[in-house]
Amino acid sequence: MAYAVSELIQAGHQHIAYIGHLSEYDIRRRLDGYRRALAEHGLPYRPEYVFDTEEHVQVAGIAAAQKILRSHIPVTALFAGTDHNALGAMTCFQEAGKRVPEDIAVVGYDTHS
Repeated sequence: MAYAVSELIQAGHQHIAYIGHLSEYDIRRRLDGYRRALAEHGLPYRPEYVFDTEEHVQVAGIAAAQKILRSHIPVTALFAGTDHNALGAMTCFQEAGKRVPEDIAVVGYDTHS
């Protein structure tokens, strides 16, 4: 978890959003890894960069990515708590004319996809 976010930071990303189902213990651990990686690299944790998907399915990733696009937050990378959410987000970004990974890098983390 923290490793994946660290890789995004080392690739030059400083505006990294997080999407995931925040009400489950395992996903909260992923959010903690996201926060830890930001702190280890001296980047602030921004609550407005965190989006609850409420589910692990692809359509929830699409909905979270739509929220990111509507927010006008200058996100250049996304860490998704599940691969399904990541796939949904990538679909949404591409349909909105964003190039993945050129305009926005996307990383999904899953223990059993």
